[in-house]
Amino acid sequence: MTDLSAPQPDYFDVLLDVVNETLGCDRSTLTPETTFYDLDVDTYEYQSIFAQTCERTGKNLSKVVNSMPIYTLGASEWTMTSLQNLAAFSPKADQLLLRYNVREQVDTLGSVALSIEAETYVSSAKLGELAYPARTKRYVVIWSLVILIGLACIVPIAFAFMPRCTATCELPRWSLSRDVLPFFGSMAALLLAAAYVPGILALRKVRRRRG
Repeated sequence: MTDLSAPQPDYFDVLLDVVNETLGCDRSTLTPETTFYDLDVDTYEYQSIFAQTCERTGKNLSKVVNSMPIYTLGASEWTMTSLQNLAAFSPKADQLLLRYNVREQVDTLGSVALSIEAETYVSSAKLGELAYPARTKRYVVIWSLVILIGLACIVPIAFAFMPRCTATCELPRWSLSRDVLPFFGSMAALLLAAAYVPGILALRKVRRRRG
C-alpha cells in the first residue's frame, strides 16, 4: 500500500513551490496531510496547481485528470433538496438521501504529489462532507414558517398596489379578502409543494419498485 505520508520528495517539493507561488502559503506550515480544504482553494487555483506541477515535472496532466473519480448524484438536485427536508421527519427519506448522496474524496498535498508522480489518481482515503446533508427539524420548520409569514406580508401589499385596489375604501372588505386569501393559499401550497413533493415522489417510486 502506498504511504501517503511520504511521497517522493522531488514531486512534493515542486508541488510546495507551486502552492507557495499560487497561494502565498508559508512552506513550513504545509505537510503531506494538508488538505486543499485547509488551503481554501477555489476551482481555478486547484486546476492551476495541478497544471503547473505537471508541467514542471514533465508529467501528463490529461492522464491524471482522466483517472479522477466522477461523482454522480442518484437523483436530481431538486429531489435531493426535497429529501433533505423530508429526512428530518422520515427515516425512509433519510435512508434514501444517503443512498442517492455523494461524499467526495478530500485531496491532500501528499496524495496530489503521488497522483502526479504516478500519472493516475491516488486517493487520500479522506472523505469530505455529504453533498446534501439531512436538515434538522428546527431548520425545516423555521424555513417553512418564514415562507408563510413572508407571503402573508407580501401578498396583501401586492394586492394593495394593484390598479383595481388603489381605492380600497370603495371596495367591501370581504371582497379584498376573498381575492387575497385564495392567492395566498395557492402560492403557499405551490412553494411548499416544491419543497416536499419531489422527495415524496422519489419515496413512492422506490416503494413501488420494492412492492
